[in-house]
Amino acid sequence: MDMQNFESYRQIGVPELVFKYLHREGVSHVFGLPGGYIYPFLKLLRGQSAEGIQLIISRHEEGAAFMADGYARVTGKLGVVFTTAGPGATNALTGVACAHKDHSPLLLISGCASTASLGLGAWQESSNAGVNTTEVFRHATAFSEFVSNVENFHIQFGKALKIVHSTPNRAAHLCVPLDVSNGVIQKADISASPLHSGGNLFQLRADSKIAGEAFQMLLDALNPVIYLGNGARQALQDPHFISNFLEFLGRHSIPVMTSPKAKGIFPGSHPLSLGVFGLSGNRTSEEFLAQIKPDALMVIGSSLNEWSSGRWSELLHCHKMIHVDINNEVPGLVYRTDLEIQAEAKSFLQQLIELSQATDLSADTVVRIEKRGSDLAALKNTTPKFNNIHDMAADSSPIKPQRLMAELDKFAHGKAINFFIDMGNCTGFFNHYTQIDPPNRVFAPYGFSSMGWANAAVIGGKVGDPERINIAISGDGAFLMNGVEVQSAARHRIGAVYLILFDNHYGTVHHGEMSVMNDLSKMDDNYYCLGEPDLTMFAKSLGAEAYYIEKPEEIIPSLEKACERADSEKKPQVIVFKIDHKEKAPFGGRYNLVKPSK
Repeated sequence: MDMQNFESYRQIGVPELVFKYLHREGVSHVFGLPGGYIYPFLKLLRGQSAEGIQLIISRHEEGAAFMADGYARVTGKLGVVFTTAGPGATNALTGVACAHKDHSPLLLISGCASTASLGLGAWQESSNAGVNTTEVFRHATAFSEFVSNVENFHIQFGKALKIVHSTPNRAAHLCVPLDVSNGVIQKADISASPLHSGGNLFQLRADSKIAGEAFQMLLDALNPVIYLGNGARQALQDPHFISNFLEFLGRHSIPVMTSPKAKGIFPGSHPLSLGVFGLSGNRTSEEFLAQIKPDALMVIGSSLNEWSSGRWSELLHCHKMIHVDINNEVPGLVYRTDLEIQAEAKSFLQQLIELSQATDLSADTVVRIEKRGSDLAALKNTTPKFNNIHDMAADSSPIKPQRLMAELDKFAHGKAINFFIDMGNCTGFFNHYTQIDPPNRVFAPYGFSSMGWANAAVIGGKVGDPERINIAISGDGAFLMNGVEVQSAARHRIGAVYLILFDNHYGTVHHGEMSVMNDLSKMDDNYYCLGEPDLTMFAKSLGAEAYYIEKPEEIIPSLEKACERADSEKKPQVIVFKIDHKEKAPFGGRYNLVKPSK
């Protein structure tokens, strides 16, 4: 061990050690709900003795985990959650699992009764004598351990941090009994430099021979295409790098499509953009694969799961497939792959750029490049990017969700917004009907697809990136699940903005069942009806400014007003849009999933 990279502490309390490390990581806020079993941590946070770190108190532990996830996604730093024992920990389970599945670096520290009380029926028992929360979280994180004694804490803490900051990032859990968190460590060594740089694996480059083979496959192809997943997000946050990447694409006329989760990392308005491919993807990407039939497909940073593959679409079966991912278990898992490459996205793309710069293009290659450029332009000129384009300009009331997204797209142009998209019909409408360009960013919980996520994640996003507008887009059903976190934002004076699509139904299930039964005449059936809750009054009661919008011409003025007030008044803003409940989200064949097999 190189002790130059570590600092030694003697006679240091467990909470002091935790907050010293988090401060070194650049963590400004942690999230949680108070409870007696985490009192030693709360004591420092409340007394402002936690290295300047502030606690955002949520209204439910799941919300705290969603907030920490949102914070981690916008900052790239560690998201930290504190909960009490038993139900406090299990309440956070969905949020922690959500972060883990989407590779957010998140650490949950849950409390526990003192070790001397375990097995005696202690309150909120979290051992095998009650509900063993350590074991519960082993199935939802990459690391879950019970800290059995004070001197062992810094070792387990260090293991958890190393795993959280591995590549890809993951979630971890430590169950800390009260006597341990109250204890004093006699001697502890902690890293003197932040771990969130990711270590050596993060810069993993492909073997130069394999990178050359991949480049040659693109060069020799008549119609290559690159499919970017969320694993390429960090690479394309560098403006200088994306400029070089665009130059590479332009030189070779290689079009790009993104996964739903990667929406916005590549400029949707660029001539070489095919938009999103996958569930609720754009027509241009589907038609390109169907009509032009690319002979070389390079996938970078996508697992090709149900969302990103469009329910494992046959369209992705290509003559030559190259799959690049930092996780060597991903390439070849779903589709037959000709070249599997383990590499970090930015490093690999830089290799392609350098190979291109060192390559003189033959006259025949230039002719091929020019032809595919003109073929792509012709396809985009004759293929609408969106379904039901006429609805994007509809003046009807209730508002067509397609029109709402078109207006939101206009509003976002030229701004720097973090969008947090919930799960439900809002996911499909936003994914399909908006065209997002950087520096706007889009985050959504596609890994675990948890409803209600955005309502809390946007709070963590605003805390972590306060200079940007931070907007949550949620359905009414999801808002009823945990929109109560709006009160957390109000209590802490956090200017998050909420756009609620109100159709008074659990719309995705409602539309799915009507589609499967092939009986759209029952769209007014009220079985999944929400009962007409007054969401504006609900939001106001939680301390937010709230607006009810029914007319399309009111959309942009309401967005402008809400975003301005969110920052000037440091107060959450909730806009409830009354939308047409008969409009189905563009999920395509996903509705057929529930059909009985013949």
